Amino acid sequence: MRRPSFPWLPITCALLLGACGASQPAASPTGQPTATGAAPTPTATATASQCTSTRGTTATTPTLGTTAGTLATGRILFAIEGLGTGSFSLATIDSSGFHATPISDWTFARATWATADQIVFDSERAGDRHLFEMSMATGSVNQLTDGVLTAQESASVSVSANRLVFTDYSCSQPLDLGLHVAKADGSDPVGLTPARAVGDLGDDEQASLAPDGRSVVFVRVTRGATGGLFIADAASGAVRRLTPDWGDVGHPRWSPDGRSILFTQDSPQGDQAVYVVAATGGEPRALTHFPAGDLAFQADWSPDGSQIVFVYWDRQDHNALWVMAADGSQQQALWVGDHSEADWPDWGP
Repeated sequence: MRRPSFPWLPITCALLLGACGASQPAASPTGQPTATGAAPTPTATATASQCTSTRGTTATTPTLGTTAGTLATGRILFAIEGLGTGSFSLATIDSSGFHATPISDWTFARATWATADQIVFDSERAGDRHLFEMSMATGSVNQLTDGVLTAQESASVSVSANRLVFTDYSCSQPLDLGLHVAKADGSDPVGLTPARAVGDLGDDEQASLAPDGRSVVFVRVTRGATGGLFIADAASGAVRRLTPDWGDVGHPRWSPDGRSILFTQDSPQGDQAVYVVAATGGEPRALTHFPAGDLAFQADWSPDGSQIVFVYWDRQDHNALWVMAADGSQQQALWVGDHSEADWPDWGP
C-alpha cells in the first residue's frame, strides 16, 4: 500500500514488521498535562527502529491546498504535510469552510475525534510515543498513557462506551505488545491480543472500536505484506475472521450503525480501492474504481453514515480528499493539495 511519506511519523516496530501482544503490562495512565508543542526527549536506551521519529526539514506551515467544497454535517479532521519540507498542519473542513492550525510538535501523528471538541493523537513529546488528548477549542493537552520504554499509538475511541483501543510496543526489545483496550481516559488498560516478537506471523494493528464499544476490527498480517480483517470481542478477546488474506489490507472503520466496515485493499486491477463489507461477514464490495496505479485509501464515514471521505492519490502524485455517497456514487473532490498531501481523515461530529 502506498502511503504519503511523513518524515515526522515514527519508524516503529509496527511499521517495520509488527506482531501482537498483551502478556506484558500495558502503560499506566497519568492524566498529567503536557505542554503543547514541546520537543520530545529521546530515551537513551530505546532504539530508533522502535520508538523514535525521523525528523525532516522543518518549515512554519505547508502549502495548505485548495478546498473544493464544504460539509452539510460534521467536521473532517486531517493532517496536511508539505512535500519535501517535513512541515504539517492540523486541518478541519466543516459547513463554514476550511480551517488550519500549525502544529509545532513534529512527532504529532494519527489524530482522531473523541468528542465534538476533543481529539486523541500519539506523540513523542513526553519521551517515548504515547497517547494524548487535546481540546480543539483551547489547545490544552492531557497525557492519556505512559510507560517506560513503551509506545502506544493509533487510537480509536468510542465515547458512548467510554472505551479506547490502541496498539502497544516495547521500546527496549523487539516485542509487539498487541492491541489494548482501556477507558477513554487511558485508565485500566487490558491486553486484547497476545504479545509476539516483532516479525512473527499475527501482527495485529490498525484497530477500530465499534460505536457500542463491544467489538474491535483490526488488520492481522499473516503472510508477509498480506493480511485480512478480524473482529475481536472487546470483553472476552474472542477473535473471528472477517475477510480473507489479501494484499495491503488497511484502515478499517465501522459505520455509525455498526453494521458495515470500510477498509482499503489492493484491487485485481492493480490500483488500491475502498471496500465495504458487512460486519457479519460476506463478500466485500469495491466503492472506488479509479485507473490502475491510482490509490484510494484511508476512508471514513460521515456521522450519519450517508457519506464517506477518502484520500485519493493519482499517478501524477496529486493528493486530494474526496467524498462520495455511502454506495460509492457522487464522487467528488473536497480538498486538493498544492505541493502538500492529506493524511488520516477522520469525520467527526
